[in-house]
Formats: sequence, structure tokens, C-alpha cells
Amino acid sequence: MDAEAAESVARAAFRARFEPAYRQFAVVCLRDEGAGADIAAAVWTQIERDWAGLLTCASTAGCAWQRLSSAVHNHPRRPRSALDELPRPAADAFLLRHRVGLQADRAAEAMGMESAAFESLYRTVVPHPAA
Repeated sequence: MDAEAAESVARAAFRARFEPAYRQFAVVCLRDEGAGADIAAAVWTQIERDWAGLLTCASTAGCAWQRLSSAVHNHPRRPRSALDELPRPAADAFLLRHRVGLQADRAAEAMGMESAAFESLYRTVVPHPAA
């Protein structure tokens, strides 16, 4: 397999792994199926276009997550909530766990974080999570 084909396979695998969670997150945050799907699709277009640059990040998933999170949180139709008082990463961690329904390890992976770092961040919102 040549380098271009390998890159295409890696990009497709990355998208298959993260696209469902990214889309669900956008839908949950915007409280609108269509708008959430549209913003997630736009972010995936950016990710595809800038793939080579994302590969230079310490965490490709972390850089991709930052793009999604920024796009969603800055969307003009995003309803405001009490979570807006939290730092964005903490709010994202809470939403991924409680509104999207991801397990902690999957949520950490989606955000491009180590599990321990995710748990620490999550505990700033939910100090004593249920076991």
C-alpha cells in the first residue's frame, strides 16, 4: 500500500471511530438534529481538508475535538445553559458522559485525552460520580 492509500485508510478509520460521537455531541448542544448534523458535517469537511496538519498535533483527536467544540459552542443558534459557566472542556466532558451517553474511556478518546486526565476534568463538574 502506498503512502497516499495508507493516509486515506487512516483518515477513514479516524472518521468511522469518531464521527458518531461528534455528530451526537453537536445535536445535543444545538438541540436541533438538522443544525447539529450540519455543523458536524462542516467540521468533518475541515478535518478532511486539514488532515495533514492534524497529524502534526500531539493528539490528532484532541485537535479535531477542539474544532468541533469551538464550532458548536460558537454557533449562533446554540441555546445557552448553566454549563456555559464552566470551562468549555469541563462542559464538554459532562455533555459527552451524560447527554451523549459515552462511557468515560470513549469520551476521553473522543476528546483526545488520556483517561486519567478526562476523569480529573470530569470530576470538576461531578465530584463524586456514581460507580
